[in-house]
Amino acid sequence: YVMRNWARDEHSFPFMDFKKAMKENWKQALGFSLFEGAIPLIVYVCVYFYAGMAQGSVLFYLPITIVLLAALAWNLSAQLMPTLMITYELRFFQVLRNAFLMTFAALPRAIVFKLATLALPILTLLMMVLFPAALNYVLPIAIVLYAVFMLSFNKLITASYANALCEKFLNPKIEGAQVNIGLRPKDE
Repeated sequence: YVMRNWARDEHSFPFMDFKKAMKENWKQALGFSLFEGAIPLIVYVCVYFYAGMAQGSVLFYLPITIVLLAALAWNLSAQLMPTLMITYELRFFQVLRNAFLMTFAALPRAIVFKLATLALPILTLLMMVLFPAALNYVLPIAIVLYAVFMLSFNKLITASYANALCEKFLNPKIEGAQVNIGLRPKDE
């Protein structure tokens, strides 16, 4: 809620607004958290099972591919779900449906924003592989930078992306909903 407001260029009190939004949305967020926690386990079990079956037949690589694509689709759509939960009065499956539809409507942008949120960990891994001698310096700096700055910066990037998609796909269809929230005019 706080990051959504900041991404819209609206004022928000970090502690009071967070507490208020948490009280209002904790049930729905708990449902999504359960899904988010179960998906890696489900993907692991499915891939392990189908990989064992694939030793007997190459056709079982198709279910592995489907499971991995479904996990990727969930991961890309999960960027939009918190913003949809707190901004609109939607039921659980409506949030899922809208997140998936908006993700696939703007699939290249979803991939770019997901990669943007993963930039620091990927760069850290590359530095560790390319320059193993710098491991003692790069890893602590990356951990501190990520813990202090990048977690909130990633949330701001994700909230900005989600706001842009909501303004493009949902707000024009809702009577009285604001558009161009937090976006600067082109002449500035």
